[in-house]
Amino acid sequence: MQILTVFAVVSLFLGYVTFNWWVIFVAWFLMGPVGIGLCFHRLLAHRQFETWKPVEYVMAFFGTIAGYAPIIFFSANHIYHHKVSDSENDPSSPRFGFWESFLWWRMRESVLRKIHIRNKPVRRILKDPILRFMSVNFMKIVYVYAILLFLIGGWWAVVNLFLIPAFIEHLRVNLISSISHINIPGSYRNHNTKDTSQNHYLFGILSFGFGWHNNHHARAGLLNMQENWWELDIEGLLGRLLTKPQAK
Repeated sequence: MQILTVFAVVSLFLGYVTFNWWVIFVAWFLMGPVGIGLCFHRLLAHRQFETWKPVEYVMAFFGTIAGYAPIIFFSANHIYHHKVSDSENDPSSPRFGFWESFLWWRMRESVLRKIHIRNKPVRRILKDPILRFMSVNFMKIVYVYAILLFLIGGWWAVVNLFLIPAFIEHLRVNLISSISHINIPGSYRNHNTKDTSQNHYLFGILSFGFGWHNNHHARAGLLNMQENWWELDIEGLLGRLLTKPQAK
């Protein structure tokens, strides 16, 4: 994906392909805030709300084609991250360096030996045949999606409906996961948590609510992360709209 993304950017500058930013935005929003943020993170990892199964499966598919991580790995690692946040056992903590937390940690085999699947959210995923299928066949689904896009719409479709939206989402998740545990200009804390989690005025808004990280680490089971008037949480608001009436 990284190599193909480089080819996509080169193709743009050479005039072989054009970007449609409206198409890219919609594709990214479905992959990112809906798929990864709302489904993988808030629904499957934390079970902050309950929705209808068809809706859950559609959102899980959007998160899968973002090519970030299989559902089970994402959920297991994220629950583990909360358990050992910013300790020496946290594989994604920036205490080991910004680039380690931003990119390299997911490529370490040692990370797989640290996380475990003996937690309630992951056990629930494993019991669902559709979610388990998406997780086990993660790479196949991503490749098939890319190939189908190419067959239907050529290189333009692959670039606008897959590579660039996925790149933006990888950047969003990796950047927030890193800088939200570093005290940088614009960071602040509403809660005195045991870790170094931070909110950030700019990235909290640009990430559609994912950047209110200190709020999340203080109250991981809460769907809407907004505590102050400026802390708009688009993902949380969307989650409320998709919550089953009897589960509200």
